[in-house]
Amino acid sequence: MVSGFNLLAMRAFLVGRTLLGLRMDDAIRAVDVLTASADVDRRAITGYGSGAAGMALLHAAVLDARLSRVVLEDTLASYRLVVDQPVHRLAPELLVPGLLTRYDTPALLGAIAPRSVTIVSPRDAVGDPMSESAYRSSIKGTPANIRVTSNRLQAVLN
Repeated sequence: MVSGFNLLAMRAFLVGRTLLGLRMDDAIRAVDVLTASADVDRRAITGYGSGAAGMALLHAAVLDARLSRVVLEDTLASYRLVVDQPVHRLAPELLVPGLLTRYDTPALLGAIAPRSVTIVSPRDAVGDPMSESAYRSSIKGTPANIRVTSNRLQAVLN
């Protein structure tokens, strides 16, 4: 049986898009809406993404500097993990053809610097939580702007 997201990802590929790309567009359009509002502090827009949406938000933050802070929860730590582990979950939602030939998550995190990024309960390719040390090991050369925590409340308050 094909899940809804797998089917949606396949349909996106048929028209030359990726589900990740479509979600990135959605995140950037959401920032457009926020910045058009007079009661929003345009210098303090925080993006929050959970699961596969976290990876889309990370890509969107690279393209849109109006996101001053990014919080990712339960998000895949690195695309390399999908290749290195024989079994993975939710990969069709995240995949971009040829992505690893050009970059991986550390490059995205570096491109966002010096903006703040908080990683809450990072996940491996199977979807299991990773410790901070395992996360930092999988993301070699983690920039200083990255904070890793397993506490959602701490991520929101800081």
